[in-house]
Amino acid sequence: KKQKFSPRIGVRVVGQGFDQQYQQGKVITQDYVNKLHKESSMPNVKNTIFVLITAKDVTLHGSCLDRCALHGNFDSPGKELFIVVNNPEKECPEKCTWPFVKHYTVKSSVALRPPSGNIGADSLVMHLAGALAATVTNPYRDGWYQGPFFKQIEAAVFCSEMFGTGARPGYPGKTQIDNFTGGAFNAHGVRGKKFLLPALWNPVKKQCWTLM
Repeated sequence: KKQKFSPRIGVRVVGQGFDQQYQQGKVITQDYVNKLHKESSMPNVKNTIFVLITAKDVTLHGSCLDRCALHGNFDSPGKELFIVVNNPEKECPEKCTWPFVKHYTVKSSVALRPPSGNIGADSLVMHLAGALAATVTNPYRDGWYQGPFFKQIEAAVFCSEMFGTGARPGYPGKTQIDNFTGGAFNAHGVRGKKFLLPALWNPVKKQCWTLM
């Protein structure tokens, strides 16, 4: 019996840059994101998503309130899409680094070891995955979402704090544990990399879908 695999999705990095000197400060706002986009080497390339990833000592305005990553589109002719993901290790560790820390409301919860051993990096990957899903399913805020327009609940947020079957408050659900590192994961990447990725809402089956 042949094993079924999901089709490959072609994604490539068309450019990248770094600001290690914090030339624009340590507070990220929408105006800051717009400025970086205009100054980037490819501000109007079609079929691209501008992704901004911040360091743990940078504050992202609007994050930590009801979500751990932001997405939207620029007010430009091409309506290019963007995603902003903040390293939550200092900004909001209780809300946005779980399940790598104990749950902020369930005292009996147990923290999982991150797949790479780096809480900030693995939390970034986790929320980038959710933001990508939201960008694909609701790119211009008129796609798939639940709730009122001004407070949209998107594909990953709808299934927040779920990473495997059997998930419940304070328990992320079924995951695998790396025998060598002890890190919890539910997804394999290239070159043996392992990740913990969030559940997503399946509009066909009307339930949250997990990798495990």
